[in-house]
Amino acid sequence: MAITKSIKSKLEKCGVNHLVDKRTRAYGNLLRKNQWSDEQYTRYLKNTLKNFATKEKKIVAQVASNKFREQVREKNKVRYTGSTVVKFIISEGRSGDTQELGSVRLETLTSRQQTETKNMVFEFHTLSSVRTFSDIKEVNSIVKYQVQNLERRISMRPSILFLQTRESQY
Repeated sequence: MAITKSIKSKLEKCGVNHLVDKRTRAYGNLLRKNQWSDEQYTRYLKNTLKNFATKEKKIVAQVASNKFREQVREKNKVRYTGSTVVKFIISEGRSGDTQELGSVRLETLTSRQQTETKNMVFEFHTLSSVRTFSDIKEVNSIVKYQVQNLERRISMRPSILFLQTRESQY
């Protein structure tokens, strides 16, 4: 059995570095050292290629399997979307101007309720989320940031004496 061009090209393609040129002294020494005939060495090379091909198929199958599992994980991942409702208790300095929002106009204001005390007001703000979150920690940090930003903007009103966040729900 001869070492054919296809065997040589497959060995080269796989990066297997075995002797294939019969004219070299190293080739003859390898056969004498292992006590192989030409046919036995050719079968050895074919088995090497076969083993390499099976390893390569296993690796390709494992990569495909991992990619599929990752896609299923992404598809089944819990996603958080929605809006946050924040209730503020506001004490205003001027009791007659409870409807005045000052120079800061807030698009998040949904309702404003007067309490029994004339200078105390409940304000409800809705903070909507444009993004989809995959982690509850990320949701909590974004909500906390939005609430702090809203508190800062409300406290910039000229008539605010006291501001307290009461509840927030996501």
